[in-house]
Amino acid sequence: MPTELIEKGLAEIKRGEIGSAIITFKKVVKLFPRHALGHFYLANLYSIKDEKNCAVESFTNAWKHSNNLQEHFKNIPSQTLFILLSMDPPPKDDLGTWVERAKEFYEEYPLKEKLMVEFAQRIISH
Repeated sequence: MPTELIEKGLAEIKRGEIGSAIITFKKVVKLFPRHALGHFYLANLYSIKDEKNCAVESFTNAWKHSNNLQEHFKNIPSQTLFILLSMDPPPKDDLGTWVERAKEFYEEYPLKEKLMVEFAQRIISH
């Protein structure tokens, strides 16, 4: 298990060393490509760095391997939708995929996430 690497990456994040943390989590997903949490942390780091395409790709990989993500699982669709909606123009095909995934958790989302899902649906339908 990549426990030591994940702990190292989280410590780097706490110290504000985002670039180092990205390198560490890239190592996690290279060594353990099916480890969803590694992809999840990497996606969040890419999001912080405004590397939207990399963030979406990493969230997609986290979703694909999400069997070990319990608590983070329901946030992946809303986080990915947020990134996709910030792109100009938002990619409608990807929006459609992630809206469908978000619907599974819609009732659990707070109001702002519900509104974001509804906004994405409106963009897709136009």
